[in-house]
Amino acid sequence: MFSIILLYNSTNTIDDVYKYITHINNINIKNYKINILILNCNHEIPSTTKIENQNINVNIYNFSTDFNDSFYNDIINHRIYDKLLFTSLDVFLTDTTIDWISNVALDNQSFVKTNTFMLNNISEQFYTNFDNKIYNHIIENLHSTSNEHGLFTIEKDIFIDNFNKNKNIFTIENSDLIKKNVYFLHNSQDFLLLDYSIIKKFGFNINNNNPNFTLQYLILQLIENNYKMIKLPYIISVYKSNIKYDNNIIDKSNIIDTSNTFNKFINYKVLNLNTNKYNAIIRNQVKTIKGYNTVDTVTENHNLKTKINELQNKINKLNNQQLDNNQELDNNQHKEIINKYNDLSNKYNDLSNKYNDLSNKYNDLSNNLKLLEKEYNFIISKNNSIKEEYNSIIITNQNLEKNYKIIESKLQESIIQQKKTKENILLKLYDIIHIDIDN
Repeated sequence: MFSIILLYNSTNTIDDVYKYITHINNINIKNYKINILILNCNHEIPSTTKIENQNINVNIYNFSTDFNDSFYNDIINHRIYDKLLFTSLDVFLTDTTIDWISNVALDNQSFVKTNTFMLNNISEQFYTNFDNKIYNHIIENLHSTSNEHGLFTIEKDIFIDNFNKNKNIFTIENSDLIKKNVYFLHNSQDFLLLDYSIIKKFGFNINNNNPNFTLQYLILQLIENNYKMIKLPYIISVYKSNIKYDNNIIDKSNIIDTSNTFNKFINYKVLNLNTNKYNAIIRNQVKTIKGYNTVDTVTENHNLKTKINELQNKINKLNNQQLDNNQELDNNQHKEIINKYNDLSNKYNDLSNKYNDLSNKYNDLSNNLKLLEKEYNFIISKNNSIKEEYNSIIITNQNLEKNYKIIESKLQESIIQQKKTKENILLKLYDIIHIDIDN
């Protein structure tokens, strides 16, 4: 049992929602209970039809305003299950992934990420008659992958080898996430699994209006607060179509505080697709425009302006105190500071150049390592093929030896039988000749 959190954006249609429900139902082979929450900001939802499914509960939360991260803080309070999976309508799971999520016990000190594989074509088996044959289609349509190391193309043989042999779940400690620079911000909206208690503690960046950055800010905040990452193997991965996506990454050094607050003056409507009925969430009885209560919004805005003015006055006072306490610098001191600044600036530039050189060398070594790994995997594969051929030859040789012994045995039996036959013929001839002589 778990909850799925999705975003309905400007490129989506209501058919995308129904197709996603069909997909989840198709791979939910063991009929786990799943709660789907869909955030819709300022997009019209056309007429809908009731879904007939006892295992999947679907709610669409319709806000009449532009997107803001704070809406997630609002809607997750209505989740049914505390195990939260943040993903997208265009991301496909498998029965193995559903099964693992449903049965794993999450802790409150880590978050879970997995690989995303981009496919040139999406198989119909994601929607109907799901079975393991789908992996043949995945292998044939494999294009690239996104993981903690970034975005890159992947060879079929490497995918198959890792898929079959590497089924370990890795825990990447917080210090290693920072040291090895494996923040896993690429395609962050594809898969993020964590416990509700973590969201309740940190919330989201309520100043962010770009949905592509929502989970990036959250992941950075978790890493900043010493959380570790659980990385799933290839067999527990997600898939999506190989098309152009917005893969912009925020600056990792720009840690933004998150918050679990949300606008408590805003009204919205909830559409439950199991009943196909709307439920209006009314926080205030005053008529709203674009979802906001105008009276309370004006009051809140006035209070914020007052606080801003108070903070500005405090800053001005501190600046004035600092100016009063500072002594004027003479020309020599000024020149000395300028010289030190120039010296530090030169050292910085020198270190920056050295860093760039080392970074280029590292990239070269990394590329060489990938080539060596590919060659190594090819040699291993060749060696396995040779071993199989050798074993086949050994078996064939053993069979030939058995057949030779059988033939040799039959030949000996035939020779013995021929001798006996000749002896019998000679004896008969002898008897005949002897009879003739007697006569």
